[in-house]
Amino acid sequence: MVIDADAHVSESEKVFASLEPRWRPRIVTHETGYRFWLIEGKLVPRPEGRGPGAPNGFMPYAGRRGGNDFDLSDVEARIRDMDAEGIDVQVIYPTTLFLAPFLEDAGLAATLCRAYNDYVAERCARYPDRLKAVAAVPLQDPAEAARELRRAVTELGMLGAVIPGTVGERNLDDPAFYPFFEEADRLGTALGIHAVTGVYDTPAQERFTHWFYSHVVAMPFNLMVGMLTLIGGGILERLPRVRFAFLETGAGWVPYWSWWMDEHYEKGHYRERPAKIYGREELPHLKRAPGEYLRSGRCFFSCELDEPWLTHIAEAVGEDTLIFGSDYPHGDRNMDVVHEFRARADLPEGLRQKILSDNAARLYGLR
Repeated sequence: MVIDADAHVSESEKVFASLEPRWRPRIVTHETGYRFWLIEGKLVPRPEGRGPGAPNGFMPYAGRRGGNDFDLSDVEARIRDMDAEGIDVQVIYPTTLFLAPFLEDAGLAATLCRAYNDYVAERCARYPDRLKAVAAVPLQDPAEAARELRRAVTELGMLGAVIPGTVGERNLDDPAFYPFFEEADRLGTALGIHAVTGVYDTPAQERFTHWFYSHVVAMPFNLMVGMLTLIGGGILERLPRVRFAFLETGAGWVPYWSWWMDEHYEKGHYRERPAKIYGREELPHLKRAPGEYLRSGRCFFSCELDEPWLTHIAEAVGEDTLIFGSDYPHGDRNMDVVHEFRARADLPEGLRQKILSDNAARLYGLR
């Protein structure tokens, strides 16, 4: 069995059709001819200026490559694509709704998340053995995010939720978010850490005016910050049941970041300097070297199946941590990658099996 641990919906008007008109995002056509969402007076993703996103937007358009079902309106076409690509199960994430935690109006964010979750759950239920999904949640309102996570998991059958590595100026170790993580732990569910550029609050993207730069830098940096603060803030130490996936930036950065965090831990940078220098006491919930948390069986990292150093990455962070995400139906992907991966002679069969199936099954509780 092959589990695609990170596929997507490219949201269309149909996702929000159940909402009253005052709540629905608008669609506008940019001067380039591409369509963009207009939410809280901003184009999503930002097409130009500092911190841009994809210049052709997130909306489906004629000739776009990547798949035949963008918004779950033609589920049968998605299943046919999966069959052709050798994928048995997809776990579906949003695209536009990544922005939900960054909206100024938390009530609007909650409304959009509920509509999205209802829509996706209903479509996935048509092929319950093939299509799974995680929920969008309004993390800027942690109590409401916890309620929506519980509803999505217990009533809609979703496998967890997606959150960003940072939320505006706040990091994931902000005490305000702890009740949300506690709820995820009570549910024993998965949380996917997933970045996106052009949604106004992804750190480091604002340095650039070209999407090439912003995407190269901001995508992994967002996950690095999220990983660091989940570990340093004690989320992984205090909450033993919640599982985390770090998605869509390859896995080559993980051995480096693990080593770099461990280097600081082992040299005592965080605990042996007097508080008068740092202005605060040591991190009280950091009980082990950060790399030990990454290899604890609760952290997973999506890799590109054509990454050249997968054997090294597996040796560094553990064979049981790597998962595969196709990025369906986004256009910058290789639709033959599963078939090509099976033919890779440099990887043992056992590792290929773990990456394609076993590890994702543990992450999402599918076995």
